[in-house]
Amino acid sequence: MGACDPPPPGPVDLDPDAVVVFRAALDRPAADLVRFEVNLSPEERARADAFAFPRERGLFVASRGLLRGLLARLAGGTSASQEIVADPLGKPRLRGGCGST
Repeated sequence: MGACDPPPPGPVDLDPDAVVVFRAALDRPAADLVRFEVNLSPEERARADAFAFPRERGLFVASRGLLRGLLARLAGGTSASQEIVADPLGKPRLRGGCGST
C-alpha cells in the first residue's frame, strides 16, 4: 500500500490511547450532499430539513455524511449502518461506543 492509498475496508485497529484528529471541508458540491443525504437517519433528515437556510442545511448534511463515512471506515459497516446518538449534552456518539448507550 502506497502513501496515498486509502486504508483497506473494514475496521481499523487504532491504539485505544491514541487521539486522532480528522479535518474536512464542509462546503461541498450538491452531488456530494445528495450522496451523503441518502445515508442519514430519519432523525438526521428531519433535523436537516428544519434549517431555514440552504447553506446551513448543506453544512449539516456534509458534516453528518462525512462523519458516517469516517465511522464506517474506522469501525466497519456502511455509512448508513452507523448508529449515531446524542449524549445528555446533545453531543453525537456512536451507539455502543465509549460513553454512549
